[in-house]
Amino acid sequence: MFKIMSTPFVNTVWLGIIYILTTTTTSSSANDNHINYIISTKTGSKAFYNVLPTVDIILFGANGETLRIDDLDGSFKNGGVDTFNVSARDIRPIEKIQFKLHGRFWFTGWPLEYVSIKVGHIQIFYAKNRKDIPNLRAKTHSLNMTNEGYISKYCNVSGAYQDPVYNCTRSSIAQIYRKLIENKNKDHVYINEILDNLSNATSDTNENNTLLIGDIATAIEILELITDVFPVNSTRLDNITDSYIQTVNNILDESTTQTWKAIINMTGSGADSILKTTDRFVEKILTSSKNVTVHISKPNLYLNMGSVQFSKNAFNFPKRENEDIPDWARSRKDRLEIDCDSTVESFSGIMYRNLSMIIPSSTNNTMSEDLQLNAPVISFTLYPNHERRLASPVKIKFQLYNKTLDNARCSFWKEPESKTSQGFWSDKGCRQETDGKNKDFVVCVCDHLTNFALLMSPSSSPINEDHTKALSLISKIGCIVSMIFLVLSVAIHAFFWRFVKSVQTIVHTNLSCWLIVAYILFLVGFNRTENKDICTAFAVLLHFVFLVVFFGMLTEGCSISFTVLKPLSSRKPGIPLMIASYVVAVIIVVISMGVTQLHGYGSEQACWLSTETGLIWAFLVPVFVVVLINLIMVVLVLRTMCGTAAMAKKSNKGRAIAALRCILVLMPLMGLTWGFGALSMNNDTVIFQYIFAVLNSFQGLLIFIFHCLMNKKIKDTFSKQKSKWLKSQMYDLSEVKKNKTQDMSMKFSMTNNN
Repeated sequence: MFKIMSTPFVNTVWLGIIYILTTTTTSSSANDNHINYIISTKTGSKAFYNVLPTVDIILFGANGETLRIDDLDGSFKNGGVDTFNVSARDIRPIEKIQFKLHGRFWFTGWPLEYVSIKVGHIQIFYAKNRKDIPNLRAKTHSLNMTNEGYISKYCNVSGAYQDPVYNCTRSSIAQIYRKLIENKNKDHVYINEILDNLSNATSDTNENNTLLIGDIATAIEILELITDVFPVNSTRLDNITDSYIQTVNNILDESTTQTWKAIINMTGSGADSILKTTDRFVEKILTSSKNVTVHISKPNLYLNMGSVQFSKNAFNFPKRENEDIPDWARSRKDRLEIDCDSTVESFSGIMYRNLSMIIPSSTNNTMSEDLQLNAPVISFTLYPNHERRLASPVKIKFQLYNKTLDNARCSFWKEPESKTSQGFWSDKGCRQETDGKNKDFVVCVCDHLTNFALLMSPSSSPINEDHTKALSLISKIGCIVSMIFLVLSVAIHAFFWRFVKSVQTIVHTNLSCWLIVAYILFLVGFNRTENKDICTAFAVLLHFVFLVVFFGMLTEGCSISFTVLKPLSSRKPGIPLMIASYVVAVIIVVISMGVTQLHGYGSEQACWLSTETGLIWAFLVPVFVVVLINLIMVVLVLRTMCGTAAMAKKSNKGRAIAALRCILVLMPLMGLTWGFGALSMNNDTVIFQYIFAVLNSFQGLLIFIFHCLMNKKIKDTFSKQKSKWLKSQMYDLSEVKKNKTQDMSMKFSMTNNN
């Protein structure tokens, strides 16, 4: 692999682009024979670049030999090219090259646009920018060898070379291209012969002899030209179609994956070009010939086109009862279903076996390494194609390649709007109807026809399944326990309301009631994903209720802090803040619903706010603001407590215990447990996820313990009421005893009288 070495005093940034003009990739071993090294340099056009003195070049052979070429002295004029012919030892293959400049103008930057070294049939270019490379394609020519073209290699941002890009074309394919150009206006016999030759030339591949970039680019260009010129009324239409599809099959073969990856890295486009070309070919046949029925089965795609029969309202593709369908398609459950009307005359359907590695996964012009195709690409069109939007939607069922992927996106390939833009996967007009991940499939619904695909990405939560189940179980049990103790807490406050009534108690009871509602909605509605409308409704309700809960926690925090910091004030902010919490929650939810048009409320995973659309921030931002304010309140409360005379008399240990007790008491009321939520976002620290799940799901139990059982007012009231009850019981017993004594006395008196 070639590497660039720069001396410390050279101020330069190399892209390290290497172009190798070649017809063979073989190289001889190092020997003592002298060969010619043709070295060319091009000087930049900036000021002072033409004051370049001399250049030294050191070549490093793969066998450990080095060759130093010193003092290349040229004119080095702005924009000029200097060429040096040097005879020296043959140290091929060359592994790396070092450039060195001599002179006092090094501070102006690297002055050379490129340096070229040609040895035999191999020419190497080093350049700062791709645009600085000369147009080599126009200079390539056949030397009666296997390939013709050039190889390029690029550095990544870290300075390491990426895989070589072989812009080489087999001589057999290049000859086919030249023959087509010469005969494209002649009889269709040449078209049939050219396609047969092309399918044969592209089929001779294996792991060691795959199609290169030049092969694929030239083959696609040949197919595009044939699509433009072939006569549809040809008597050899069946042969032409079969050879055409066979060539497409060869280009999409698994052995070409690395080549397609190189094309995507270099241009941003991939096999989407062959999809467009094939669609044009099929469309030309069906728009010109009404009585055509074609079934073509290949290892990498299946094509079916013909007239539509109206015996059934729904049309399915592919029809697995058809004998011509390939085994790989018959064994899968992928299916497209569409309703046809009387205006439809014919159809075309193409199912591509696996394009996941050879087509860009970009969405809305943004490339994503996480997204990948997780099912076959299905292309379907009705003719005449009179409407872009269908009267009734088309339903596509995709069977998944990889069940571990998540976040399904029903998508179609959107063609580029201009020559300078690129196509991408769009979900406009498509939606997911059902998520059958456990059954290995996802069902999509779209309102138009095109090339459909299912994009998915790794789950946003890489926690293993055991942890996920355990956390879910903890949450459910905690919610049920919390509801029970919150109901008990509200009941106790209601029972002793005459004695504990205060602004703080009203605020506290308000929070408890809303927490009960939140737990019920969470248990009942969080997983109601089977119906989209119901799921959306639950997501909106959960958004509102949990916002009210957190603003209720803020009200608790402000009320408690105000009582501690302003103990003599008669003003109590609890009730106004409680009312404001409802108003602010309603405003946030209404704005969110209006901006998103409910898109993002509910997904196939849960009836909650979507992370993909960013709607989740309409909840997280208020939550973190509440937690931050309450955290500041706790600090102020602790600071005030530590400044009291009673705390001053305690030891350091005593003050620490008192502060810890204060934090534990305030934590469940003020939402401070969400601090563990921030720590649990790192999936490597799963322990914090368990702490977060326990503290939040058992929040109701903690509120009952710290603010009901340990509440001094309630304890004192209970003690007083207990004393009254005991006294009342004792009085009743004494009265009963007294009455019994009187009755016995009366009976005794009556007996004596008798």
